Amino acid sequence: MQGNRVDCSATVNGSGALALQINNVLEPKNAAAHFVGPDGQLRGETPAGTSAHLLGRLSNFQGIAFANLPGSSDSVVQTYDDHGKLLAQGPVRGGPAIVVEDPLGGIAVLQRDGPATVENYDDAGNLRWSVKLSPRITAIGGFAVDRLGNTFVMGDTSTFDKSVTAQWIAHDGTASRAFQLLGPQREWNHLAGQVIVRVGGGLFIHADEWWQLPSNATALEAAPAWFIAAHPELMLGMQMVRNGRAYGIIRRGSGPDCASTVEIVTASGKSCGTASFSAGPACQSASGGLIGYDGTFVQLRPPPASVCTGGACTCTWQWWTGFFH
Repeated sequence: MQGNRVDCSATVNGSGALALQINNVLEPKNAAAHFVGPDGQLRGETPAGTSAHLLGRLSNFQGIAFANLPGSSDSVVQTYDDHGKLLAQGPVRGGPAIVVEDPLGGIAVLQRDGPATVENYDDAGNLRWSVKLSPRITAIGGFAVDRLGNTFVMGDTSTFDKSVTAQWIAHDGTASRAFQLLGPQREWNHLAGQVIVRVGGGLFIHADEWWQLPSNATALEAAPAWFIAAHPELMLGMQMVRNGRAYGIIRRGSGPDCASTVEIVTASGKSCGTASFSAGPACQSASGGLIGYDGTFVQLRPPPASVCTGGACTCTWQWWTGFFH
């Protein structure tokens, strides 16, 4: 896949099919998504100009696509099968949106145009519920659905004193009251905030420091020593592996072949080993990677410097099907 001034991304569903995406805000006509099988064979693709952020789910792909109108950030929720057929599409909504996976099936979408709203969609793209967030939460610092299906949102507080306010929404759409998660911090939460889903339920939370928060709890707990020792600030990603029973900690590629490393760690912090994935010789920048729904590891191969000339860049991926299943 090739385009000008592009962003490259990939995702994998439960059967190992991939959606390889190329997005371009400045030149939307270059955007597209290609759907390929685990064997690399092209199964289908979206129409040219489709700028989407899709997530691999059990049997399909779900996410948001942008309308690509001049000066507009309007978006729609879309569901595709693994051959690129559009199965469902919601109405066009104004303003930017954030999409995250729901481990119990489907996705959650945070819409930030006007009063911030969280929506939850099932695997078929049907709206389960829509909840307006408390006006006490202003700019968003973290948004995730934990392994028990409870949605968490945190962000700056309406008092604008750098304190952090949060809210839980149960999987049936019942919202808790907004609560103060932390007092005034050194940095605004919408800049420093991070959320990582924990094995079993709950979250790791970052404001000025790292904490952990049990599912539906309102009081933070100290992050475990093993997590701090793993240097989360240096992680490229921390994703579920082994059917949600362990973590895959992804570290950015380095060395002459830009090799990315993935360490498998149990819920209690025991290391089960590390795998290394070479991005190929003569790379010019660090490579990344992600672990798909079925355990497939996908790596974006950094192109040689000569490929990205005149603003034109090539997106090239390689993957190891089911490696971390």
